[in-house]
Amino acid sequence: MFCPKCGHELDSNNICTNPDCITNINNHYDKNLKLNSDTSNSNLNSNNDIFNNNNNYNENNNENYNQNFNQGSNNFNNSNETNMNNEFRDANGISATEMMEFLGDKNTEYYMDKWTRFQENSNFVSWNWPSFLFTLYWFWFRKMYNIAGIIFAVDIGSLLLLGHFKWLRYLISLVIMIGSGLLANQLYINHATNKIKSAKFTTSMGFDNSMFVRRLRSMGGITWIPLFVAIGLFVLALILIVFATAISISNVGHLRF
Repeated sequence: MFCPKCGHELDSNNICTNPDCITNINNHYDKNLKLNSDTSNSNLNSNNDIFNNNNNYNENNNENYNQNFNQGSNNFNNSNETNMNNEFRDANGISATEMMEFLGDKNTEYYMDKWTRFQENSNFVSWNWPSFLFTLYWFWFRKMYNIAGIIFAVDIGSLLLLGHFKWLRYLISLVIMIGSGLLANQLYINHATNKIKSAKFTTSMGFDNSMFVRRLRSMGGITWIPLFVAIGLFVLALILIVFATAISISNVGHLRF
């Protein structure tokens, strides 16, 4: 039999198999729509799979990076802690790093050598030229204010009480200078040890390590105030000498007339 619409032969079920027949237009449209829908869903699922795979890849990479970074940081911190724990400490529990932080940048190697000698003999004696030449100012310069105050008091006392015995004043000043030259290094290391112990005690009350280091640096090191004072006194003395000389010359010239 043949289709009455297009004349195409019908199949065994009396259905026209001509795709262009008007009787198959709706079926053809539904088939194409279904095909396109299946294709779109397939592409969407494929894109989702790619997106999910990329997300999983990025998450795995981030997780591996974070693990490696944290592991590296832990290894670095553990290495620092191990080095600090293995660092030499003297009988007072003071490490070389703590002593260097207290000493500051001025002649650190020189005083670290004296600190080493202090471990062998706390009563060691070594000569210090700056302390011998600038006794009061050197102790002040190194923030040993107690000793600087004692020396200043002795100088003022000898000036007031021994004004008529200049030789005795000079003798006392010479003894102080020599004693300072011989004992300055020992006194300074002992001073540094006591200050660091005091700072460590304060730190044990709850301060962190950074505050402990700042405290060491503020308590130790040097101060330039005595240098400025010495320069000021020198300039003042020079002005007085020039002024006294000018007055003397003026008086001599006045007497001639």
